[in-house]
Amino acid sequence: MKVKLIIFWMLFVLCSCVSLHDKPMSMEDMQLEVLGEISVSFHTFQPLHIPFSGAIKKNAYNRLMQEATRKWGNRADIDIKNITIKNIAGVGYPDVFFRGDLGFIDFYPFWLFGIGPIVVAPSVLFNTQGVYARGTAIITATSVDINAIEIAVEKIALSFAEKIPRGSAIAVLNISSAINANYIIDEIEFRLVEKGSNFRIVERRRLDEIRNEQNFHLSGEISDESAVSIGQLLGANIVIIGSITNIGGRQRLIIKALDVETGEIVAMTREDI
Repeated sequence: MKVKLIIFWMLFVLCSCVSLHDKPMSMEDMQLEVLGEISVSFHTFQPLHIPFSGAIKKNAYNRLMQEATRKWGNRADIDIKNITIKNIAGVGYPDVFFRGDLGFIDFYPFWLFGIGPIVVAPSVLFNTQGVYARGTAIITATSVDINAIEIAVEKIALSFAEKIPRGSAIAVLNISSAINANYIIDEIEFRLVEKGSNFRIVERRRLDEIRNEQNFHLSGEISDESAVSIGQLLGANIVIIGSITNIGGRQRLIIKALDVETGEIVAMTREDI
């Protein structure tokens, strides 16, 4: 029994562990469109059982990008964020000995004086590690011209002011796939108040409070149903959501306003920026 414990203790000590995190999502990243979660498994070679974190992170990122390309095509606007890397198991030794399929536990003299030293001795100098990596694939976006944004938002606000009921409480929730999302939201709010008929804008602070209380995120696109639910929590009767899409080398800002009570679209427009 003691010999068995020594063997398993040696195998455990000789297996190095990997637990890494890379490329966390910033506040600006959270405004971008999320394609989905992807994962890969691969092996790393570790001299002297030292996990070189830089090389492992680079390997994980490259393999996740390959998986994203396989899943969504060869696009230049895809990036991987929130990467988590963990080891699956030490595989510097034949799996068959871990499982005991050959019954080596019952014949430990053969293990100690036969194949055991052959397997264990080289493993002191190096091992290969099974690694599992997971990340979030997002669509990156480039900044757009500020003047173009202001002109587009001016047109949108003028159109919406005529269609949104007077005295509405409006919550501008998000603009997905836009690095300039916060600026666009601020501009929409300002223009609506400027042109609207006693419109009241729900404060962003209130939206942050509800987000923390309900533990929801405004990253990526928001469905109409989710937008309406959030609007109800905020006490708004109109919610506005939007996105920026790439159309033939140009960027297009698409905005729509939803009636919180009925869920219907009361106004929708698009402008090239």
